Amino acid sequence: MTSTHLPITMKAAVMHEPGKIVIEDHPIPIIGPDEVVIKVMAVGVYT
Repeated sequence: MTSTHLPITMKAAVMHEPGKIVIEDHPIPIIGPDEVVIKVMAVGVYT
């Protein structure tokens, strides 16, 4: 198995209140031995 370097931070869309979503930098969570990290390429939000 090869090791892949992950970035230290990630972008997150955080809802601060209804109708107010802010893009913020957050630390990448530390994963456990039975967990995986996925990279999301696209997201759709419908209102």
